[in-house]
Amino acid sequence: MYSFSLGSDAASNDINGMLITWIVAIAVFVIIESCTSNLTTIWFALGAVFAAVLAALDVGIEWQIITFICASALMLLLTRPLVKKLLKRKPRTNKDNLIGIPSYVTETINNVAQTGYVKINDVYWAARSIDNSVIEKGTLVEVKEIQGNKLIVSTVKGDK
Repeated sequence: MYSFSLGSDAASNDINGMLITWIVAIAVFVIIESCTSNLTTIWFALGAVFAAVLAALDVGIEWQIITFICASALMLLLTRPLVKKLLKRKPRTNKDNLIGIPSYVTETINNVAQTGYVKINDVYWAARSIDNSVIEKGTLVEVKEIQGNKLIVSTVKGDK
């Protein structure tokens, strides 16, 4: 049967050896993490930091390992969902700035014929009607969304 003690067994007498072991573990986990983009080992690196602190305090190896496992698991469970949510954010692009911009139709928009253009900031964009209606050339429209390289537009109320 194993008994747990704080600093009294032979394995915990070598403070420098275990401290170096945990520091190497931290370095390995950080190196692995730097090679990935999914945050896979950062929690183990942080768990190893807690274990290294215990090693520096000459706490037994059993407690170091238990602390490493518990701290890693706890941080993984508590922070991974939040981190995943933050990493899933869609990066904003310049085309996202077009939403809400008014523009005039430069070529009649007809979703069935797959024709139609609007001009925004001296750039011609393929455009489609949000409600599948035909929008005549010269009509004032507003960008509602973007699908691929096409602007989805609707007529501005009060125009013509």
